[in-house]
Amino acid sequence: MGLSRRIAVPVLALVLLASFVAPARGQFEEEDTLPRFDAGLFLDFNFRGTRGQTLGGVEVKLNNSLAVGLRFDYRATGTLTLGAFGSYSRTDEKLTSQDGTVATGIANFNIFQFGGELLLRVKPQIPGYFILGGGAQHVTSAGDDPQITDPGSFTEPFGIIGAGYEFASTRRRAFRINLRFHLINPSEQLNAEPKSISVDFVLGAAFILRF
Repeated sequence: MGLSRRIAVPVLALVLLASFVAPARGQFEEEDTLPRFDAGLFLDFNFRGTRGQTLGGVEVKLNNSLAVGLRFDYRATGTLTLGAFGSYSRTDEKLTSQDGTVATGIANFNIFQFGGELLLRVKPQIPGYFILGGGAQHVTSAGDDPQITDPGSFTEPFGIIGAGYEFASTRRRAFRINLRFHLINPSEQLNAEPKSISVDFVLGAAFILRF
């Protein structure tokens, strides 16, 4: 199954689920009473994809990890919200050889992500929404030098596609759950050949305050 198909099938299922589930009675305030600005704290669990491999066939990736961040949103219309976010996570290098041997915990990395998103609703009253966006992540090594991944720091662009659901929404606050794919363009490495696109699956939750 190709990369685009592997991404399209779960995203389509999420979008259909998020878009057509009817909101619970009394869940939403009237549209004209909602503030246009909000800010929130979010937690993302990143399931990281393979970044590349060495000439000897060793797969290189960064381990799954939890990220914490802040986001700010502006509700432009009832169906379009513009968002900006920043997050921090700490992870380590994971190497998998052709015989299945796994080496991990070799070196730690700090990952700072910054980006923007469009949250697109089918209708204002529907709590589900599409997510489209992009950004960049700045990766810095911390502690011992990694075996394969370049030491020092590097920056990588990424795109975002996904879907989310907002619940317990009032004029002052809301909760969100998000399922996203980060399509990362891995940095060139001295000791490994990077993939053109590395796909991270991100499961997130956010608490939003409106003002």
